[in-house]
Amino acid sequence: MKEVTYPDLSAWIAGLSVNGSQAGTGLSASRILQTHQLMGAVFKYPVRAGLASKNVAAEIDRRHDLPETAETEQHYSTHVQLLDFSAAGRFGTMTLVLGYYGLRFGEAAALRREDVGDREITVRNSATYVQGRGIVETATKTKRTRRVPVPGPVWDRLKVELPAEPDAFVFPSRKGGHLPLGEYRWAFDNALKVVTDRAKAQRQQEVADGGEATTPNFPAITPHDLRHTCASLAISAGANVKVVQHMLGHATAAMTLDLYGHLMSDDLAEVADALGKAMAAVQKTAA
Repeated sequence: MKEVTYPDLSAWIAGLSVNGSQAGTGLSASRILQTHQLMGAVFKYPVRAGLASKNVAAEIDRRHDLPETAETEQHYSTHVQLLDFSAAGRFGTMTLVLGYYGLRFGEAAALRREDVGDREITVRNSATYVQGRGIVETATKTKRTRRVPVPGPVWDRLKVELPAEPDAFVFPSRKGGHLPLGEYRWAFDNALKVVTDRAKAQRQQEVADGGEATTPNFPAITPHDLRHTCASLAISAGANVKVVQHMLGHATAAMTLDLYGHLMSDDLAEVADALGKAMAAVQKTAA
């Protein structure tokens, strides 16, 4: 590995976009970025062991040597849409947990009865499918445990469905074990069709009655979009970036700002008004 040079690695990474897959086709930008990250991790051992003088992967410039990933469109649901959606499917309560707590699917699938306290969920692990091993539990993405408070209406629904045994899964599969993403996705997609068709029919009726539709189209969401919904609803409720970071389990507040900074208020006039009111209150007290 110490013989690998920057030109070698840079040329190899550039070629991944042409014929980097096993089928001889190009890899996507996200896969190339993952490959670079993996190479960086591989090079760490020989450097630490004294077998190589430097981590060549660290010399790869992200801005110039790596492709840019296309920005993924985020889809958000309103309170009304989320509640309607959760009422349409088998995993309605789990959908509310994903939409109001911001858990990743794997974190929700790993939840056990002992992780649920009085209106609080402790996120310790994540369930992930591993080729050849099935679904296994690992630490969360950030390797940190976090505690998330439960909104009252969601808690009222969740506590009724909690199992009795401490180690039983909160959201089990039909067979009682870890819930596979495919099983949840099947129920999710069926529920999505129900609410999408319902919104479409409502809009058509509104057009027929008054010439204009007032009901919004239901967004084409995925299970991961429920995290975006959680962030959107939390920010609209006044949550600051650190609160949203904790809810979603992001490693840094910068990551949260990169994803959801556009949802946060940037009204400088509003800030100026708030500062003016605070200043006036102090002056009044001093007088």
